[in-house]
Order: sequence, then structure tokens, then C-alpha cells
Amino acid sequence: MKCSLYMTAALLPMVVSAAGTSMRSPVSGYVFDAEKGIIRPLNGLPGAALLGGAMEAPEALAKVFFGPRQATAVAVSRPGASYHVRLDGSNATFTALPDLQMNPDLVAFTPDGKSAVVYEAATRRYRLLTGLSDSPAAGEATALPELPGEITALALNPAAVTLAAAVKTGDAAAVYAINLETVETSFISDALSVETLSFSDSGSLLFADRGSDRVLTATSSAAGWQVSVVADGRDGLAGPAGAEFSGGAVVILSGSEVVLRQAGVLTRIALPVKALRLAPMAAPGLLYLDAKDELLGAAPLHLLDLSGEARVVFVPAGGAQ
Repeated sequence: MKCSLYMTAALLPMVVSAAGTSMRSPVSGYVFDAEKGIIRPLNGLPGAALLGGAMEAPEALAKVFFGPRQATAVAVSRPGASYHVRLDGSNATFTALPDLQMNPDLVAFTPDGKSAVVYEAATRRYRLLTGLSDSPAAGEATALPELPGEITALALNPAAVTLAAAVKTGDAAAVYAINLETVETSFISDALSVETLSFSDSGSLLFADRGSDRVLTATSSAAGWQVSVVADGRDGLAGPAGAEFSGGAVVILSGSEVVLRQAGVLTRIALPVKALRLAPMAAPGLLYLDAKDELLGAAPLHLLDLSGEARVVFVPAGGAQ
């Protein structure tokens, strides 16, 4: 089955490449090794790939937020400097963002990766980053409108105008839309626990409500947000941890399996590892099953490959670390 303003000044570009990794072509994606503070490439095609060694960076990294298809990322170094990163095969281009002056907790990219919202929980402020395909620029720091709870997830629509936010208070949660031009807030849906949000290229919002065993989509219209159920407990979902658009399919991480919904048909794939998050990689139809407790230098990475017949593959450590 195929399942498929205020502009930042003094930007300092620095182009570096993967060092000591025995690079193989093509590079299928990248992972962040938090223990070592490095970005590492997946060298080769799924099923015959190795996890490479460190890609050079100006300094050790504390956080890396990858954008769609991993062509771009926002990184924060351990000393606290912020960078925009462009990734292309074995090359990484780091551009310093000296005026960002934030320690981001969440970063939401548009589906094309050309813009992003960087959010800092301690101050409840955000900045809009634009020009991520050529000349990064940061808008002014702006406080989010008052929302009733802790923000657990963000997503930015294709036009970089609507920011979807999931908030949680006690045992309840909700999803809201914020118009970044007018700062108006509108209600999208009640929920119990939402940890991931994502917009499709067409502007549909996808989110998994772990607490109610549901995955939903929402679309904006003149009458407001229209919400529909993609799959729920009646389809066997159990505490869905995340959902992603991939080609023509919705990919749902549910317990010890992945559920694919395409053209109204559900397909289940058993997982050899308990994954906590789905992370799309650079190669089309490839998603990283992030277990969080895996040590990147010692354990294989498990990947979901939807480029042909759906399958789970693993990537051995390989390469210098």
C-alpha cells in the first residue's frame, strides 16, 4: 500500500559540512543527538542507511527544531545563541539570529518551511521568523493573547497568518486559532490532551486528542471552524500520541502500532518499539519513530517508511560520534 516590521540585523552565515561521517548519498534525514549536542545525518536509503557522525556546528547545541522535510531548522546552542539552519545533503548553513533573544520551547513552521513562530513559555511571547529559504528576519517579540492554560502545541498555517494553539488546564484542553495580524482569538475544539498540531499544505489542521482516543481535522470557513473525526476509539485508537499528514495519508501513532488512514481505509502496522512521537524526515514518506529513551550512539533508530509498501525499518548507529 502506498501511503504516501523589525528586521534582524547582523546575520552571520556560516556554511559547514558533515565531518568524519563517511558520507553516503543520498542523505535521508537528520536527528538531533541531545546528549552530544550535535546533528547527525541518516546516510543512505531506508533499509540500507547508517546513522552518521556529527555535522559541524559553530558550538554545541542544546535544542534543535526541524522544519518540514528537514530543509530548515531553528537551533539554540548550549551557551544560548540562536541560529537558523539550512540543511542540504551533507551541508549545514548556520545563520546567527542575534536579535532573537529568546529561549524557545516550541517552534511552529509553515508547511513549506519558509516562516515559523518561535515561542517562549516563560514570557508567553513569540516572534515570527520569515525568509527562512534565503534571508531570515525576526519580527518583534509579541505577547500571545490570554489563553486559559499551558500551551502544549502550536502550528502555523500556510499563509503564516493563523497560529493554532493547544492549551491544557487540569484535566481539560482546548484548541484555539490566533490571527497574528489582528490578534483575534477563535475557538476550534474542546479536547482532553493535545500534544501535536500540524497544518497541511491546503490549510487543514490535524491534531490527536490522546485523552479521548480521537484524531481530528479542522478547516476554517466563513461560518467558523468545522471539525471532523478522522479516527477514534471505535477504530481501535488507544491514546494517540500524534498524527501527521504524509502524502495522501494521515499517519497516527497509537500505542504499539501506527494506523494509516488513506481514502477511508485503515491499515495497521505493529511497532517493535514504543514510540512517543512521529517526526517527518527529509526523504518523502519517511518518519522517525522517536522513542526519546534511545541512546543514538548505542541503539538503532526505528523509521516508518511509506515510500512504497508501508514498513518499519531500523538504522544502526554507524559513523564516528
